[in-house]
Amino acid sequence: MESSNDAIIGTTLDGMITSWSAGAERVCGYSAREVLGRWLIEMIVPEGGLPEILQRVGRGERVHPYETLWVRKDRRWVDVSVTVSPIRGSDGRIVGVSLIARDITHRKQAEAAIRELDILRYVAGLAAAVSHEINNPLTVIAGYVQLLADEVDATGRGRIDEMLKAVSRIQEIVTRMARVTRVELTEKVLYLPERSRSQEVPMKNKVRVNLANARELLELVGISESEVETIVRFRGEHGPIADGQQLSAVLGGRPMTAAILERADFAPSESTSPEAPGA
Repeated sequence: MESSNDAIIGTTLDGMITSWSAGAERVCGYSAREVLGRWLIEMIVPEGGLPEILQRVGRGERVHPYETLWVRKDRRWVDVSVTVSPIRGSDGRIVGVSLIARDITHRKQAEAAIRELDILRYVAGLAAAVSHEINNPLTVIAGYVQLLADEVDATGRGRIDEMLKAVSRIQEIVTRMARVTRVELTEKVLYLPERSRSQEVPMKNKVRVNLANARELLELVGISESEVETIVRFRGEHGPIADGQQLSAVLGGRPMTAAILERADFAPSESTSPEAPGA
């Protein structure tokens, strides 16, 4: 049990902590001395449905594994997959509850990155389709407006010229939409779940490798979507990436091009992430 990376926690039927594995300390940040005899809800578990789950286990009901959020000692949220089972006494009666929680934060981060990339691909495809639908009737409008120029006086022609300028501007925008292959970022972007979604950072010329979310990392010329997922997963498990040499190692030894290094900024994030191996 002590060698497991999973958090293995024993509680009474009303939620008082009675056992706490080394894995629980790694996942939650508390030592056994800090939590034994205290209430699970008070320490790490938002109230949610835990009392009901403990009651169901006490009645001998089966509780299916579920995913939820716990709060670490440093007040960071951690995604966990929880399996709950009863603890029985020598007479067979249920006397407590065992919870086994696996940290799935990196998996959730990767899933979030993939969702963002899927959305970007959809928006890019939609922009190209919309541009085609707009361009056809716009061409017809421009043609009829030009024909009208021969049927009006000087004042009318001046107005038609203004209309044609407006149509031309729209056509320029539509042409750019048709060439969209990746949606550009707005001035402010939200972090992925490894950071508070209330935090925002301004865009800069360089891509801050240890602050960037999946969309920003795509700004590194030559970095593929699968490599973005690898970077996000590595940061979640090991912390900041020190430099181009370590980024190369993280990506399986691929060489760092001048284009990547020119845009990359490896300044560590302002979080409490641990040092990356080899940093």
